[in-house]
Amino acid sequence: MYEQSVVKTEADLDALYGKPKPASLGKEADHLNPVYQAWLERSTFMSIASIGSGSMDCSPRGDKLGQLFRVLNNKTIAIPDRRGNNRLDTLRNIVNDSRVALLFLLPGVNECLRI
Repeated sequence: MYEQSVVKTEADLDALYGKPKPASLGKEADHLNPVYQAWLERSTFMSIASIGSGSMDCSPRGDKLGQLFRVLNNKTIAIPDRRGNNRLDTLRNIVNDSRVALLFLLPGVNECLRI
């Protein structure tokens, strides 16, 4: 039988899980290094998460290799507009709050790249 825990604070989380593994902290970068750029060049699928006034959204995006996005420099990725259902959830959120999170996946690979 499992013991249940109620987690209410970051201190509760730390007590339950412990310190992050050093290797996971070493993956963090403030730019696209060559390894991450090579990963992106093989990606045909990503999810984009955004938050706006009163709503959050996580939308899938997929395209042919080389058409999903364009790397402009080691700190800038351009994502083309793709007409969809015209709900515009992601775009509405970005107008209100420019923070986004990107999750890139590769078929058959058990890791992901988060930006």
